Amino acid sequence: SVRKTKRTTAQADLMEVASFMERKFTENNTYVGTTIAATGVTSDDYTFTSPIPDLTATTYTLTAVPKGAQADDSCGTLTLTQTGVKGGDTASCW
Repeated sequence: SVRKTKRTTAQADLMEVASFMERKFTENNTYVGTTIAATGVTSDDYTFTSPIPDLTATTYTLTAVPKGAQADDSCGTLTLTQTGVKGGDTASCW
């Protein structure tokens, strides 16, 4: 379906942002100060964030919040942590 294709794209985008975060951690020995905006990843269907409480020197949780028509996707918000833990509103989202 179109929603699944857009979700798959968002998942790939989250992985790209995670890779960027890891490169910055290698350079700076911290995730603090690293912004998603610096990656250039944007989407008409998802808003990508790393909420400040979830961003520390050694940890982060990236989120992809669906918007527009994608907001009705059963997976809802997708997440990815620095340890590779993936989440969504249902277990089969990844």
